Amino acid sequence: MTFRKLILATLVPTSLSLLAACGDDGSLDPDGGGPDGGGRDSGILTSVECPAGSLTICSLKVKNDPFHPGVDEPVSLTNVVVSTPIIQVTDMLQGFYVQDVAFSATENSKFAGIAVTFNPAELVGAVPGVGSVVNVDGVYREFGAMGATKKQSQIAATRVEATGASETLPIVTVAPGDIVTGGGLSDALEGSLVRVENVSVTEFNVTIGTSPLFGSYLVTGNLIIWADRDLYQLERFWQNGETLTFVQGILRLGTTPFNAGASMLSPRSREDWNSTRIALSSIAQINDPATPAGCAQTAQGKTGTCHAVELTRVLVVAVGGYISPTLRSLWVQDPAAQGAGSGAKVVYNPENLTTPPNVGEYIDLSAELIVYFGMKQVQFPRITRNGTDTGEPQATTVANPADLAIASPAAAAWAGSLVRIENVAVTTACRTPRDFGAWIVTGNVLIGSSFDYDYNGMLCDGANCTCETNPRPNDQRMVGNQFQSITGVVDFSFDEYQIQPRNNADLVRMN
Repeated sequence: MTFRKLILATLVPTSLSLLAACGDDGSLDPDGGGPDGGGRDSGILTSVECPAGSLTICSLKVKNDPFHPGVDEPVSLTNVVVSTPIIQVTDMLQGFYVQDVAFSATENSKFAGIAVTFNPAELVGAVPGVGSVVNVDGVYREFGAMGATKKQSQIAATRVEATGASETLPIVTVAPGDIVTGGGLSDALEGSLVRVENVSVTEFNVTIGTSPLFGSYLVTGNLIIWADRDLYQLERFWQNGETLTFVQGILRLGTTPFNAGASMLSPRSREDWNSTRIALSSIAQINDPATPAGCAQTAQGKTGTCHAVELTRVLVVAVGGYISPTLRSLWVQDPAAQGAGSGAKVVYNPENLTTPPNVGEYIDLSAELIVYFGMKQVQFPRITRNGTDTGEPQATTVANPADLAIASPAAAAWAGSLVRIENVAVTTACRTPRDFGAWIVTGNVLIGSSFDYDYNGMLCDGANCTCETNPRPNDQRMVGNQFQSITGVVDFSFDEYQIQPRNNADLVRMN
């Protein structure tokens, strides 16, 4: 998972749309939301003693240090350690954080971390991975929203030199109340790696002033957690009341109009937090009746706590099934298994998952499991391609089609799996009163219409389709049509089991 966009609000010492209010031309006025000019030095007044003899990260953050520079003055840091992956803000602006490991050890990471911004087209050198020791040359900057009382100390880098050495980054454990906005350690630990333990989620999409901070969470002690949108896919993942054994990451200072002055903890990756809720690591666990009940959605509302899902290298067997204007489905299969219980339905918002995987690709998937009106399905997925190779989805032939009948108890075991039935005929070509494109074959098996295929025609233009008065254009369905085979994924919708063919190739006709 990436850390990009995580610090969009922090690392923006250039003209961006979200800061257009800084000036009519979108420029960053020194009195507005941008870097200070003219040699002003804000920093923090403190009694801490920075390392003597040279400029350090502490010097950049502590105003009364003798080496504290003025804004836009040249600075050089030596032997600092990269503490985050590169943050992609725009094509011309990226950033990362560095930390002074030696000073962290003596001062519990106080005044030891700072943000570094750079233009990738102009930077001399390259930014190595987390834990790498680097030297950084650039100029000192201070950045914040228009009218902000606090501005974030930054380095606008012109050169990054990797020394070839590496260090283990310290992560200091603190009480949440110490690093909340105005907390006793919030200024001192800004820019450093910190960790809180045994906190509970109390709120989602925290409001700062009058603006909601989308994708944020509030945990015990009123600490704001704000993470990468790629990490959370703009959807709720943690749940109110959920206990997190730890959360760690960079402590940040909000610098935009919607979070100015707020102290926020930002995890860098999925490895930066852990929850006490059950985590399922295989499709077999998802479908196992012995798996403890998690959350469920019924007409009466949502109950229970959803299990986390962490699947590795599962095979995509179907993509793009229509559920509603804002929801689609994809289906995955355990490549080492076939038969009942070998597949799972994954529901996603196409505005969030803008580039879904392709059929035949292997993926890693992090999400949560819900029993939605009777069917287990995975929701809020975060998907990463696993490898460049592909596989061929394998359907399991169900010998008795009636096992997959609309109301068959046996069909429950097949939900989510890719199946095939053979030598069946159409017994109901159109279902009244409204024709959604479904039809029924031998064994009372319902064939659905979540995916596009030619046999059931097209949607009606401007009105609901009906079997008699407004039939679907180009509809080929007729009672008695025989099929050598019908392949598809087993779905459960509106209290009915059904097979969803994925395309024309899944329907092999005999007449």
